[in-house]
Amino acid sequence: MASGVTVTEDVVTVFNEMKVRKAQAGEEEKRKRKKAVLFCLSEDKKNIIREEGREILQGDVGNTIQDPYLHFVKMLPPEDCRYALYDATYETKETKKEDLVFIFWAPENAPLKSKMIYASSKDAIKKKFTGIKHEWQVNGLEDIKDRRTLAEKLGGQAKAIEIAKEVSRATPVSEGSGVTVAEDVVTVFNEMKVRKAQAGEEEKRKRKKAVLFCLSEDKKNIIREEGREILQGDVGNSIQDPYLHFVKMLPPEDCRYALYNITYKTRRTQKEDLVFIFWDPESAPLKTKMIYDSSKDAIKKKFKGIKLEWRVSSLEDIEDRRSLAEKLGGRAVVSLEGCPL
Repeated sequence: MASGVTVTEDVVTVFNEMKVRKAQAGEEEKRKRKKAVLFCLSEDKKNIIREEGREILQGDVGNTIQDPYLHFVKMLPPEDCRYALYDATYETKETKKEDLVFIFWAPENAPLKSKMIYASSKDAIKKKFTGIKHEWQVNGLEDIKDRRTLAEKLGGQAKAIEIAKEVSRATPVSEGSGVTVAEDVVTVFNEMKVRKAQAGEEEKRKRKKAVLFCLSEDKKNIIREEGREILQGDVGNSIQDPYLHFVKMLPPEDCRYALYNITYKTRRTQKEDLVFIFWDPESAPLKTKMIYDSSKDAIKKKFKGIKLEWRVSSLEDIEDRRSLAEKLGGRAVVSLEGCPL
């Protein structure tokens, strides 16, 4: 269903300038050429316009902007829709290429009315972008951060996009934030990983069942969050349901890393496994999500030998024990922390 919106001439001009690559263009002209641009609806919802100040110039790349794709992702509003043009530079096994991509950003937590208007207006702007080959509708931050998803749109043969090496190997948008993992974090992991059969009762009670880790205030270190833990000795005493208690420890609007020592039953036996959890709620600020996502590898490298990893983005998913059961063996799991599934 068309919305009757008008696409401004400025939008069409931007597209035509990005589409045409002049081989003989001078250095100044090349620098001023646009690498990425966002478009939005005007306040009265009657026109599609270029969003002021939301663009990347080719001349910015390598100077004020080191990773243009990461910068582009950060430009997108976490709770509203946008259209965008992105001039992607990528490498295949044979050659280096450049292609223009039309992106429709429609995040899940955008208002329903906004989603409806942008969706119904999409054809109006697409018709003006004559000859564009690549179109990508993205609904989640996780999808747009992962360059492999864009690589698929570009033909699936891309080995590197912008500065990221080897798309096939999972480099999402950020390639490491340079954070340091505190020794205390590593000590906690090692203590939770080793289960001493001959440990005394007091030692067993003090053993950690669950722990949260966060970034320090200056965002330079991953540290153990003070007071955010469950001890084995608490279970059955001050805490009746450790999993429910753990879920309540998670901040609803901020990210965290966690270790959870899960006890569960399969049809054959009772088991215990250590799970690394990356809590990444949709309502967390975009900047926080980006920092935690880019710092995840730093803490994971310290958790050597851990087999189970779970990234969770909604309270509904983490409250449902069946989601965790899937990570632990699917239908073979019949109960988790004493609760039947």
